[in-house]
Amino acid sequence: MSSHTLNIFKAVKTILEASKANPSGTLHYIKNIYEGWRNREDIGTFPVIIIEPNHEPEGRHTIPNMIRSVFEITIVPFMEVYNPNNQITGDNGAKGIMDLTTDIKNVLSVDKSLAGTALKLEFPTCDYYFENFPYRYAELSLQVEYISQDTQR
Repeated sequence: MSSHTLNIFKAVKTILEASKANPSGTLHYIKNIYEGWRNREDIGTFPVIIIEPNHEPEGRHTIPNMIRSVFEITIVPFMEVYNPNNQITGDNGAKGIMDLTTDIKNVLSVDKSLAGTALKLEFPTCDYYFENFPYRYAELSLQVEYISQDTQR
């Protein structure tokens, strides 16, 4: 991971953590935010968010000595279902998996520069999984476009 993509990754975690830590924050109900995948057995209480670097392709030159690149992070909201009727979209008492993904998108979209590390961000895909019911998770793809100095050539 380059220093620029490391800064992007840290900015994503910091923004999510700030919302989690704020009692009135959008993600106040999240129990933990992990860097890197965990087995379900390793997670104490739910819901949690797992962030994982996913894809860092070679960038393309835009102007002399500058490279435009896209860094992809997979964000995984992971929850335990207590009421099957609320597993997709919840109510006032419980969040569903689609509520979790929407909350994450809303929190990260407030500052689309990710604290000055990015040109833009987008969420091109979100896949939902239910094979291990009563546990549900989603894989939310976050693509972050940025420009960096070309110092390698």
